[in-house]
Amino acid sequence: MVSEVSRSDLEALVVSAPEFSKLERRLGRYNAFKVLGISRTEIRHSNILAWLMSPRESHGLGTDFLQRFLQIVVHEMTDTVDGVPSSLEVDAWDIASVEIRREWMHIDLLLLVKLQTGEEWALLIENKIESLQSEGQLSAYKAALAARPELQNHKHVFIFLTLHREPPQDCGYVQANYDQVYQALTDCIDHHEDAMGAGPRTLLTDYASLLEELAVEDNELVRLAKTLYRNHRDVLDFIYQHRPDPYDRISTRLQAFLRDEATALSVVPKNSDRFYIRFIPRSWDIAANQQGVAWGSGSPIVLWELTLGDKGASIKAVEGMAPDAWRQKLYALSSAYPFNYHRNVMPQSWMTVYTKKLDHFHGMPQEDDKIDALAETIVARLRQFLGSPEYASVTDRITELLAELK
Repeated sequence: MVSEVSRSDLEALVVSAPEFSKLERRLGRYNAFKVLGISRTEIRHSNILAWLMSPRESHGLGTDFLQRFLQIVVHEMTDTVDGVPSSLEVDAWDIASVEIRREWMHIDLLLLVKLQTGEEWALLIENKIESLQSEGQLSAYKAALAARPELQNHKHVFIFLTLHREPPQDCGYVQANYDQVYQALTDCIDHHEDAMGAGPRTLLTDYASLLEELAVEDNELVRLAKTLYRNHRDVLDFIYQHRPDPYDRISTRLQAFLRDEATALSVVPKNSDRFYIRFIPRSWDIAANQQGVAWGSGSPIVLWELTLGDKGASIKAVEGMAPDAWRQKLYALSSAYPFNYHRNVMPQSWMTVYTKKLDHFHGMPQEDDKIDALAETIVARLRQFLGSPEYASVTDRITELLAELK
């Protein structure tokens, strides 16, 4: 349980904690890769790695990133893997050309490296960010590469690169992680800083910053966060306990939509929360429909309710605790068009008479951009429904029935 927190405690966090300001600046700093939304998108990281490992690209690193990454990976191997060159051998490579294939035979990255000596290497990199390896996947890729006649003279190295340090199921693969990508990239940025143009430097620094947040366990951001939590634990626990969640964000957006466009939509917003957004059509805003208790004293006895859940968003017309004679009439009507929800036995308290799915999804997103996008989708579906014949028919029929309510 969070202990009592005062206003001065909250003010102290934002005014008197230098770590908070520093952390906020770091997290709020513009980052091109965050703007593009690639933080945990596997295919985008594979594309960036392909760009970094190609000496012909505009980053100005030549073959340094490829060699530095491979050096770090083989140097930090915990198990012996046959055929893998040592870090000293990789450092001595005089690379003549690098051909990079993306999604060739479903392989994330295949690098065909030719040395000035004529020696040829095929470096296979299977990349995992959030997904896990499938049963037999790595072995199948290895076998497919071995079967290609044009690669028979190449020496093969198989690398399993993951964000969460998952061990490969095939012992012929070298385990690699994104901390090593970060190490290689920052080494290259430092080495080429004086000769690098402003554009490539900014791009590479942004990607390194993203990798630091994603993969480096003991980085400056983590240390700042730990210091803040140690010094302001009660306040931060209090803030976390009252944090907005996806349901809050989406519900707030839907309520704002109904409130801001109430006149155009001819609706009256009603008491809502993070899971249920309620309103009535203007034609239901009459004295007889303001004497309910189901949603609080003086609430409607019949209203429209949009429900948010992990599997989607639904809209329904629902009655709550109306006088028995009137709800008997509504129950009888609910068995025929325009209503579409009728139970064999009349419910005792709340009675749904019409329902429609506005949007299907599996699990509520957690990223801000995806939450906001989902909110806009639901708003658009709600707007469309409020202009539909079904909504008009149900609303009109209940309006007629409300005239009989005394």
